This record gives sequence, structure tokens and C-alpha cells, in this order.
Amino acid sequence: VAKMTDIEQASGGVPGQDPTQTGSGGTDGNIHYVWKIPVDMSRVKSLCGLLEIGIAALSLIAFICCRAGRIEACDFHYASMYNFFEFVSMSSFLSLTFWYLFYIVSLDTRLRGIRLVPWRLGELIFLGVFGLMYLLASIIIGAQTCGQDSNG
Repeated sequence: VAKMTDIEQASGGVPGQDPTQTGSGGTDGNIHYVWKIPVDMSRVKSLCGLLEIGIAALSLIAFICCRAGRIEACDFHYASMYNFFEFVSMSSFLSLTFWYLFYIVSLDTRLRGIRLVPWRLGELIFLGVFGLMYLLASIIIGAQTCGQDSNG
């Protein structure tokens, strides 16, 4: 019984096919090689992948809106609320971008040492934590709007 090499495993088990030699735009089933980097197109086109892109885009838009909506006169009293919301939105954007790239490059299945880690569970916990942080940040920002609260 012939044993497959690492290159054959990376190319989907096709003997003699080196994924680094397919060039830009090469293909192997659902894996497309762009600049010799394998991209899982099934993940890119899936509902989960599109939702990740959508959530990351909304996080970036939320950061921009919060940053643009700051009033300098209110920064003395309310800066920490805006800073917390900006932290949550930018952290969410960067983390989701990392997760998305992690999955489209198929690092969860290609690296032998990290196959034992439950990445889907980690992503679920991450999404739950950031969902709660978004809820908390939105409540805090909505409760104390500059010049419109009952405190002064």
C-alpha cells in the first residue's frame, strides 16, 4: 500500500500533483490556488462564509459610525462608552477577518498539529462572547446620550 506524501495530501490526494506548481488560478475541486495559496471556494460561497463577511462589514461600519458620531464636547463625560463600543466593533472586525481567512485557507484541516482543536466550538464561543459585548456596548451607549440624559 503506497503512503501519500504531504504534497499529495495537500493537493487532495492526486498523486504527482504539487499544489505549489499549479500557478495562479489553478484548481483542484473546490480548492483554487491563488498566488500558490489554496483557497476553499466552498467556504467562500457558503452561507456561513457570506454571513462572516456580512458581520465583519457591519462591524467595520459600526466602528466608522461610532467614530464619526462622536461630539468633542461630550468626550469628557462619555468618552469611555464610545471607546468601549469602538473596541468591541474593531475587535470583532479583526477577529472575524482572522477566522474567515483561517477557514478559507483550510488551516483547520491542513495542519496536523491543530486538527485536535475543536475550531467550530471556539468560533461559536467567540461569536457568543462578542454578541454579548455588542449588546452591552449598545445598551451603555444608548443609555447615556450626550445632552439628552436626565443627569444633566
